[in-house]
Amino acid sequence: MTEIRGITESGIKAFLCDNIDKALIRGEWEKWLRSLELYLAAEEITNKKKKGDKLLHLGGIQLQEVAFNLPGAIETYDPKQDNDVFKILVDKLTQYFSPKQNSVFERHIFRTLKPEEGETFNKFLLKIRQQATKCTFGKDEKEATEINMIDKVIDHWASHDLKKKLLEKERTLDETIELCQIYEQIGNQTTIMNMPQTVESPTVRVNKISFQKKRVSTQCTRCGRPGHADDAQDCPARNSKCRRCNLQGHFAARCRTNLKRKIETNKPKDNNNNKRLKKEVNYIDNANVEEKKQEEDRQNLECFNIDHTNLTATWERKELQDDVVQCLVGGILITFLIDSGSKANIIKGKDWDTLKEQKAVIWDLEERSIDVLTPYASDRALDIKYRFQSTINVPDTTEKIASFYVIDKGEISLLGKETAKQMGLLKLGLSINCINQITMFPKIKNVIIKLTIDPKIKPVQQPLRRIPVSVEAKVEQRLQEALEKDIIEKVTEPSAWISSIVVIFKSSGDIRICVDMRQANKAILRENYPLPTFDAIMTKLRNARYFSRLDLENAYHQIELAEESRPITTFITHKGMFRYKRLMFGVNSAPEIFQRVFENLLVTCKNCINYLDDIIIYGNTEEEHDVCLAQVIKIFQENNIRLNEAKTLTKVKQLDFLGHTLSDRGIEAEKKEKKQKKIKTILEFRPPAHKEEIRSFLGLIMYVGKFIPDLGTITEPLRRLTKKDEKFIWSKECQEHFNKLKETLVKPPILAYFDPSRRTQLVADASPVALGAVLLQFDSQQHPRIISFASRSLSNVERRYSQTEKESLALVWAVERFYFYVAGVEFDLITDHKPLEAIFKPSSKPPARIERWVLRLQSFNFKVIYKPGKSNIADSVSRLCKITQEGPFDQESEQHVFMIIEKNTPKAMKVSQIIAESTADTELKEAVSKVNNNSWEPADKNKYYPYRHELTTLGPVILRGNRITIPQTLREQVLKLAHEGHPGETHEETLKN
Repeated sequence: MTEIRGITESGIKAFLCDNIDKALIRGEWEKWLRSLELYLAAEEITNKKKKGDKLLHLGGIQLQEVAFNLPGAIETYDPKQDNDVFKILVDKLTQYFSPKQNSVFERHIFRTLKPEEGETFNKFLLKIRQQATKCTFGKDEKEATEINMIDKVIDHWASHDLKKKLLEKERTLDETIELCQIYEQIGNQTTIMNMPQTVESPTVRVNKISFQKKRVSTQCTRCGRPGHADDAQDCPARNSKCRRCNLQGHFAARCRTNLKRKIETNKPKDNNNNKRLKKEVNYIDNANVEEKKQEEDRQNLECFNIDHTNLTATWERKELQDDVVQCLVGGILITFLIDSGSKANIIKGKDWDTLKEQKAVIWDLEERSIDVLTPYASDRALDIKYRFQSTINVPDTTEKIASFYVIDKGEISLLGKETAKQMGLLKLGLSINCINQITMFPKIKNVIIKLTIDPKIKPVQQPLRRIPVSVEAKVEQRLQEALEKDIIEKVTEPSAWISSIVVIFKSSGDIRICVDMRQANKAILRENYPLPTFDAIMTKLRNARYFSRLDLENAYHQIELAEESRPITTFITHKGMFRYKRLMFGVNSAPEIFQRVFENLLVTCKNCINYLDDIIIYGNTEEEHDVCLAQVIKIFQENNIRLNEAKTLTKVKQLDFLGHTLSDRGIEAEKKEKKQKKIKTILEFRPPAHKEEIRSFLGLIMYVGKFIPDLGTITEPLRRLTKKDEKFIWSKECQEHFNKLKETLVKPPILAYFDPSRRTQLVADASPVALGAVLLQFDSQQHPRIISFASRSLSNVERRYSQTEKESLALVWAVERFYFYVAGVEFDLITDHKPLEAIFKPSSKPPARIERWVLRLQSFNFKVIYKPGKSNIADSVSRLCKITQEGPFDQESEQHVFMIIEKNTPKAMKVSQIIAESTADTELKEAVSKVNNNSWEPADKNKYYPYRHELTTLGPVILRGNRITIPQTLREQVLKLAHEGHPGETHEETLKN
């Protein structure tokens, strides 16, 4: 079948799913599938296998990629069973392209549908009928009323974040009301908690200019003649009708209505219809075309003594540039000048284009608003392009709802007085207007911490890690943001310590900069500041009935580093060297420092506990709780500490903490459903399939065998199967004893509660299909106590990782899975994969994929210890756990590796070219196989063997660190590209010849 410009002879275009907007893809898939089914019917193709092949062939490469990566989508056709491979494929693809519909969102789409320009009535009717089939409007009047109330709340009251929460699932009206009330209460409470930035921040005068009363014109504003007031009875224009606007009371020469907005004379004169909303602005004034009293009021407004006729010249004045603020409008960042004389928020044309391009969330969009705005000292009204409503907030603060006007002209958008006051950016005093200086990230007052450096450790100066040119602009942007927030500073002198940076690529295309502190951490001495013990915490909380948990925003960055401690944080980039002025993620002693600082800050608070970055406030009575909460908030205000409102809980009667539930009923062990989740991994163990799996399971049992009564009797049927001459037959007796052993594992005294003061181990392992982890501690007699089990199935992509990458993933996943337990404590990280001891050392050069994971563990205090597989108790957890379909643990890791390949591909060469040639390269195919299967032999003469622990693969492509291994057929071309324009290129060729 021939194909011309993406259209096959069947007339069906390839389904280019990657190019279709996600919001439209469901409808496009339904249309494409309908076309395919019509074609199959017309061609009388009924064979199930052939129908599936036709779907994939006609769908094109992009659809094929989706299908072949969907679990269970591609089945092998079995003529005996006559399995419907076509239906299975269609169902899987439909499920992928047609996620569960949200009725609230579908009704919103229905109500906002508008006919396109030139669209016929029948076509528009078809469109709304199609959308109506996706909507639920209620079975009766009561349900319809509730549905409309829910829609109204979501459309017009809920903030952007609350909308997301409400749209997560279908909710009843009562559930919607309850959630809105909770959000409103939390918003009010967190606004109070975050007040220190309003009270304590340095302030400046708005526009740094004085107020003065506007002079009243000596000419009458109605007729233009001097000698009488505007309301004089003898004004000749008093009873005259304006030829411009057709209203009575002024001459056309003094009319302030724009000719473009002329009122039609054939309409009845109705004062209510002709009213204009009055908006007082600084740079932009209102023209009001009706009542005399409003004209008089406008004349007597207080305004700034500046020239409003030239906005460009005004903006270029240096003093005004200090009074700008960056706000999120509908989720998109816009720069505003705060105008205390304005009630209107003005969006300039260029910013409006930005909002459209980046798809800001707006509503109630009106073209050509009836409101009239004119520049001060001008009779010509501004041309308002649009009026709309949206959310507005400074990043990481509560959203407010405001109206905005779009005009073509202007050098900067204006933030009106009322909105600025609501956002806490403007505080009107007796003589000054105060604007919060929000660019600098807050730091705790009078707290400057010093890192203790071991002088015996020789400083290390790591070289610059080159990054692709295409990424440099984004790195510069992140550096500039950190400089403006006062988190880092430029280094202009030699530094003994220099660390390199690693650019992490996100799936969104954005980046994150990580400083590789592994070498520097060798010299930073840990404080070993003790965490509060489990018993001490529980003793305090035993009778509490009310609780709050406060969470800090970017907690480490709120603590300032002493001048002498900053050099060790120096890092090098293509823009030079920088160093941190604040405590940073990656410093090994950061958790202990944080614990010490906040214990000292909150030492006077009787009913307060801080456990790392969790600050718990409690009270036996409501009053006791509220007094302590107020005391803590006051301390935070006085010390300029900023909270993360999204993760803060206030005055609740139940709180989960350290594996216990705190409630008004006292301290309880984990609730049944939570405990079930904790032990689910063990209870869902499948029966062993062979002797090796039995040995692995018995290894776990024997590890804690001291606490299992009559262990020999219970394990005898299983141990019998491990004998060399015994045939493997899994009997009913074996199953019964297997179940009994599983139940024994998840009961006291084997399963214990975590205590930060005890020695801790985290054991992790990876099988071909899953990860397993066991967290355990040792009691005073050094007997092991299991705290928790965890397992996780590997995704299809992760199953293709090399064994080294799987084992590395197991370690990182285990640490982050048990973060709450191991953060801030010293622990051993146990693995049965010997290379990881070297890979997780500070001086290692890990492969690209593992490099991301190694950096994520910089702030944890652990040591990787190798133990052979036979003694690894997590082995059975990874082998026998229930296998489920799961997404990748680190969704950005594949994107990160692909971006490395893309950014490091030589110019004038395509990634697809490297992939194709790598696939055909025999040497690379062999190396890829050895990397993925960990099948290296010491006797290998393969040139890749010495660097095997630095290699990673993505399909047929091999990377060593961040460098691509070029296939043999492309190496000469790459060399030529590298030497293009080289001064010695001609001379080299001469020598060769």
